[in-house]
Amino acid sequence: MFVVWLSRQAQSLLGRNTANRNIDAVEDVESDNEEVDDELLRQFESAAEHLQSVASELDADTLLYLYARFKRATEGPCTGQNRPSVFDPKGRKKFDAWMGVGRMSRERAMSEYIDRIVAANCGWDPQKTASRRQGFGLKPSRPALIDEDDSSSPPDNALLAAVKSGDVAEIGAVMEAHPELLTTRDDAGMTALHWAADHGNEAAVALLLANAHCPIDAQESSGQTALHYAASCGHSAIVELLLKANADRAIKDSDGLTAAQVTDCPTILLLLSAEWH
Repeated sequence: MFVVWLSRQAQSLLGRNTANRNIDAVEDVESDNEEVDDELLRQFESAAEHLQSVASELDADTLLYLYARFKRATEGPCTGQNRPSVFDPKGRKKFDAWMGVGRMSRERAMSEYIDRIVAANCGWDPQKTASRRQGFGLKPSRPALIDEDDSSSPPDNALLAAVKSGDVAEIGAVMEAHPELLTTRDDAGMTALHWAADHGNEAAVALLLANAHCPIDAQESSGQTALHYAASCGHSAIVELLLKANADRAIKDSDGLTAAQVTDCPTILLLLSAEWH
């Protein structure tokens, strides 16, 4: 069956196109076993404890800044693994903030945390010692401090965001959980398939087409379909995928042009003139 072929095609392409995530390094890389000055550690724990009582008074950017440095100081550099899905945008922001500090030293992370608490002018007394010496299990690392809610519903643009990022595994996860998002459009009327075709992401196109609910002939605000996009961008492999999935090559955009009339690529013109069964 064609759907089975598409699924296999998507898996094959996914294996070849898995993206590598690199962690940016900073100059002051030090061992996670480094010794930290006792006074610095005391102030860090005191500041972290104080944050629990004033978190609601601080803006989201400040909380993310503090969260990232707390995680670096207490758990080490972010490995880049297990990034939260698009269903958890706030979790992603926290993860990315932590990852953003790279391999900053623990001492620098603690110092910057303390400096930010001081700059926030939120009533912290640097001379005060934390009342609970619980090492690095302090509560300010909790996600709840960054205004998260318990909603499990994905944003309407979750699939579009996944396609734009090029993360095929994420596209599959979103689509499997919420196939209704296949018909979601952006402000220009583009669906996920339009975006995948425009970006030349073969694996994403194959994966989207493997779902029976994929609106293959959907037209955006200028009347163009995903086939128009693939043809005009010169993505011959995607044109072939779309034609094998029975995309309608006769559809005209608002200028009265078919997909064959928006490309000058010989390979694509040949594909569009061939018979597909």
